[in-house]
Amino acid sequence: MAASVSQNTTALAKLNPAANLPPLLLASILDAIQDGVVVVDGQWQYVYVNGKAAAVLGRSAQDLLGQPLGDEFTLVAGQLFLEMCQRTLAEGQPVCLAEYPSTGNRWFETRLYPEPPGLLICFTDVTDRKLAEIVARNNEYRSESLVEAAPVGIFHTNAEGHCLYVNDRWSQITGLSAAEARGSGWLQTLHPEDRDRVFQAWYQAAQANQPFHQEYRFQRADQTVAWVFGQAAAEYDRNGQLQGYIGTITDISDISDRKHRELKLKRKAQQEAALHRVFQAIRNSLDLATIFTTATAETAQLLGGLDCVVVQYFPDRGVWQHIAEFRHPRPGMAGSSLNTIGLEIPDTNNPFAAQLKRLEKVQVNDTQGISDAVNQDVAQKVPGAWLLVPIILDDRVWGSFTIHVSQSPFTWQSSQVALVQAVVNQLEVAIQQASLYQQAQLELAERCRTEAALVASETRFKNLAANIPGAIFNYLLYPDGSTQILYMSPSCLNVWEVDVPTIEDNNQTLADMVYRDDLQPLMASVLASARTLTQWHHEWRIITPSGKLKWLQATGQPQALEDSIVAWDCIILDVSQQKQAELELRHSEERYRLLAENINDLVALHKLDGHYLYVSPSVTMLLGYQPEELLGRDPYDFFHPDDCETILQRSHRKVLTGSSDSVTYRMRHRAGHYIWFETLTRPIISPDGTITQLQTTSRDVTDRIQAQQQLRHEAHHDALTGLPNRHRLLERLTAALQRQASQDHYNFAVLFLDLDRFKVINDSLGHLAGDQLLVVVAYKLQSVLRSVDLVARLGGDEFVILLEDITDLQAVIQAIQRIFTQLQDPFMVAGRNVYITASIGLVWGNSRYNQAEELLRDADLAMYRAKSCGRARYEIFDPEMHRQALEQPG
Repeated sequence: MAASVSQNTTALAKLNPAANLPPLLLASILDAIQDGVVVVDGQWQYVYVNGKAAAVLGRSAQDLLGQPLGDEFTLVAGQLFLEMCQRTLAEGQPVCLAEYPSTGNRWFETRLYPEPPGLLICFTDVTDRKLAEIVARNNEYRSESLVEAAPVGIFHTNAEGHCLYVNDRWSQITGLSAAEARGSGWLQTLHPEDRDRVFQAWYQAAQANQPFHQEYRFQRADQTVAWVFGQAAAEYDRNGQLQGYIGTITDISDISDRKHRELKLKRKAQQEAALHRVFQAIRNSLDLATIFTTATAETAQLLGGLDCVVVQYFPDRGVWQHIAEFRHPRPGMAGSSLNTIGLEIPDTNNPFAAQLKRLEKVQVNDTQGISDAVNQDVAQKVPGAWLLVPIILDDRVWGSFTIHVSQSPFTWQSSQVALVQAVVNQLEVAIQQASLYQQAQLELAERCRTEAALVASETRFKNLAANIPGAIFNYLLYPDGSTQILYMSPSCLNVWEVDVPTIEDNNQTLADMVYRDDLQPLMASVLASARTLTQWHHEWRIITPSGKLKWLQATGQPQALEDSIVAWDCIILDVSQQKQAELELRHSEERYRLLAENINDLVALHKLDGHYLYVSPSVTMLLGYQPEELLGRDPYDFFHPDDCETILQRSHRKVLTGSSDSVTYRMRHRAGHYIWFETLTRPIISPDGTITQLQTTSRDVTDRIQAQQQLRHEAHHDALTGLPNRHRLLERLTAALQRQASQDHYNFAVLFLDLDRFKVINDSLGHLAGDQLLVVVAYKLQSVLRSVDLVARLGGDEFVILLEDITDLQAVIQAIQRIFTQLQDPFMVAGRNVYITASIGLVWGNSRYNQAEELLRDADLAMYRAKSCGRARYEIFDPEMHRQALEQPG
């Protein structure tokens, strides 16, 4: 046995001297496979036989080696085996022999491969597959015989309702051949009046997971009609997924006349009942939504499955809008039927709109014949035939009642138009009544709101007077200088520490509490307001009976009465806490200004809208401006345009809610360039909880940002050429795969480029010259590609090019030719003209790829194929390259 293996492996090595695997390892691998493998030399003598072949041929490898090829192969390949071996060597092409039954009821498939000067013979035991095929053919023949002999029409569809098979009886009943029925062809022979009804019944049966049962008609090509009773049941796979439907049709045409009379009577009864329901809904409801829902649903059913839509015209917006509709489901549509609620149709350049505004009906028998752009666009969404009947109020078009049928061409019958017009007449009355009712309801609601607002206003006034930190009072000034308080709110006790009766008994009580230095200015302000009848606004101090010092603030509008009397309705507030806060704020601002003027960060105060109130002197050092130049200015005028929205959302608006946050952005220097700032904004809140100002502290972080940007750039780009590196390339390739999976018409390709004989240049001229050459090549590659494409350097002299949004393979080849053209001219490197070529491997992106690394792998394989075929060329990857790479000896 050892001698046999040695002889086998020696023969294999001689037959294939280019093999990379050790002969002994190769022989062991071939002995382990399930196929028989035999090699003969130019003298037709055995030079290799693996274990499987020896077992099938009934002789050991040692017995066969060196022996001439004899009749032993007729057991597995037939009498023509030797003749086919000679033909294989003569033509130099592989030959696959038909499956041959050997003795012992075994079947073999034999393949012959020319391996000059000899021949490689492989044969496989296919007995199990062959027996399964024989059984399947017998079962299929018996099934087809039963189906074709059935007295009823039999059909089979997929899950979308597309026909896969019909028997002869089905074709006899419908007048449609099996070829004509396939796909959606069978739907066209359904009678137009039954088509939508059958679609709806089919859809409802599918939704309820119930069998389909229905009587309907087929209209043959010669216009004769066949009544049938159709049945269908769903077909599921092992996982419960719907695969399609299998059903039958039975010809019941012998009772078609009775069916016709029954249908006519039924249609008339349905029409009268539906019209009654529509009219009843209009009489019983003033809600337009209910009326439109009833009218569209009942009319759609009444018209035999046609769709109905209420369209309202909005002259101020120049559009016709779908506001209510009823549509029948269509077979094959997942979920629900077409929904056009909210669809807006332009009024301008719309001839159908012009007809409706002239109070004319519009009949369209086939939307394919529409010539204007507006309605062509609508026909793309709702194809078929249309009937548009104007809804008229006060001699003006309000909208239209639109009927749609998917069939086209379709001839609108006068009875259909008359029925729709009858519904429209009732809708016009309903809309008029509902509009009047809505107007009355609005007027009633407005009156109720006014009364409620008055009551609420009185309640609020009383609550305000009782709870404000002050008092409300009515004050009179007479021509002789005397005064009188006509009304004082109870809250006066909290302000002056005296109650209302005390003040009413003696008005002088309040004047006696006024701080001595403030009494004369107070009276002067009252007289000035009375003289000019302008608003009275004044602040003064009082000393209460308990000895407290309080600040009061009064506001009132004077009104001239008869006899030169002036009256004020006033509100007086206790602003003592506010005055104390203002004093503390002044002290705080002084301390803050002292701090801000002695630090390097930019400190500023802003109004709530952002305008500067104060800017620290450090602004000169940071931005080149004097502080006074920025006062009153909007900081958004200095922000980088790309950062304004970020600042507004993350900082400005956020701080107005009372929270603080930092944001990094760019601000323009006086010299014109931008400085990176990191700014913390916090609200300044008054004692009553109101945000009064904003305070910002900004620090120059330009050096940090630039360092971060440089690190990000270096992480995604090649240091030598500046091109994107492998990391960035993989990101783009992954994005391209994801985009291809979600977009049907998106295509891309990957080119793997390697410079030919670059090592020679690098070794002869030095690494510096090699680096210069790589930089120039990178520039030239970028110059011939589009901005959407990507050129990346993987390392060494390897480049990868991603071509996106390409139409076809020819566009990729044209890009490759541009690259080759650019590389034809010599490169000036180290003072010498250097000529360089490239080998390129091409991979066309497709759904077979799941990862970016797979694209690079296959493009690399194609590139190496280009190199092995002579360099300075390109090769397109095919799966055979991958298979060969896996089979290459390691």
